[in-house]
Amino acid sequence: MGIFDFFKNKNNKNTNDELVEKIYDDVMTVIQVQCCTITGTLAPLNALPKDEWIYGYLFGHVDYYLQVSKLKDDEKAWGMIALRVFRSYYGDKEGTEIFRKISSIQKNKSFVEGRKLGSKEIIDLIKKEVNPFGIVSYLHKKNK
Repeated sequence: MGIFDFFKNKNNKNTNDELVEKIYDDVMTVIQVQCCTITGTLAPLNALPKDEWIYGYLFGHVDYYLQVSKLKDDEKAWGMIALRVFRSYYGDKEGTEIFRKISSIQKNKSFVEGRKLGSKEIIDLIKKEVNPFGIVSYLHKKNK
């Protein structure tokens, strides 16, 4: 490895860090608009209920954003972004616990339904510029 290879790797790391931040910000912005409708505030902590459907929805958002990004094959970036999203909404401890249990709940019907809609709404946002409101609709139906 030459001296210039070190600089190339360092620049790639900075570029990846910037992409991770951008994707995290994009995901959070879309979800925060919905949370503001629900809670009246953009502050994410404790804005969403602890619910497998919601976890799936969040997971679907992160997953699809990464599938269409330059980091689509970067599992580490995916994990960092998903973990940060869950921590933002549920706090460090609970967010980490929720993130860790995704592998054990990912086949549960409620989680799968949330994931599918979370992904679909991001697809619609990107392709048709349709604003997502799946969380709002879900909570409205659930609390009727």
